[in-house]
Amino acid sequence: MGATDRDVVVEWRCAGAPYPLLQRYGRTPTPIVSEGILLGVRAEATFPTKRIALSPGDTVVFHTDGVDSARLAASMTAADLEAAWADADHPDDVSVLALHLPTE
Repeated sequence: MGATDRDVVVEWRCAGAPYPLLQRYGRTPTPIVSEGILLGVRAEATFPTKRIALSPGDTVVFHTDGVDSARLAASMTAADLEAAWADADHPDDVSVLALHLPTE
């Protein structure tokens, strides 16, 4: 993918969290494979930086393991993201960060 002046580069490091989900404009969401050992397991652990360029219409979703990845990947609508953390009795941490680059 060639970068344009409207692209935005996103950088992150994975420390044991589930893979982020990337939905290119008009395409099906796919996981972005990111390497990284669970934070705190080894003192000498390194966490490589991962980078992607978002083009207009693209969305990337980062989430903790308390969120069902399959549910997010099904449609990635705002309602789905809200439903992922709406359950007050959820037994695990629930955090979602969605970045969307508008088409205009």
